[in-house]
Amino acid sequence: MRIHKAVVLLGLAAIFVWGIAASDEPIKVGVVDLDQALISTDEGKKASDEIQRKQKEAEAQVQPLVEKYKALEEEIKSKKFSPGLTVTGPKGSVFVPINKAVNGRWLLASKDRAEKMGLKDGMLVDVRVGADSDWATTFHKVLVIIEGEDRWALYLDPDAASAASVKPGDWAQVLLP
Repeated sequence: MRIHKAVVLLGLAAIFVWGIAASDEPIKVGVVDLDQALISTDEGKKASDEIQRKQKEAEAQVQPLVEKYKALEEEIKSKKFSPGLTVTGPKGSVFVPINKAVNGRWLLASKDRAEKMGLKDGMLVDVRVGADSDWATTFHKVLVIIEGEDRWALYLDPDAASAASVKPGDWAQVLLP
């Protein structure tokens, strides 16, 4: 019963407050232009001038970097990079271009050697490494690339070679399909 009376009293109080608050006067809304308000005082003008000066300084520092970036971007777009590898030894270095997609393992063969083995450019073969040990590993889908003269080499990415315990100079066996 007490709760019922309290709810009724609370409802009547809410209606009373709402009735008093309602009036016929319209609500006045003001719009303030912050930039205009800021420069209306001497301190605001100084602050605005300081902000504009610092903005111009920052833009002047960034602009050469933006121009340099755009120039480098254009230079990169104009160049054609060919994939390949650079072999460096005691007598210098040689860049071996490879104009084919590389999957991390490929067999590079000269035309003569490829013909003797029955290999074709772009063909996929299996290659077994470590055949004379207990740790023999077979790499599947090794891409055959035919180019150059007197070439016969198996290229493996470092992770694959390490996992198979393959070192430069080890023997490999090409398994033809």
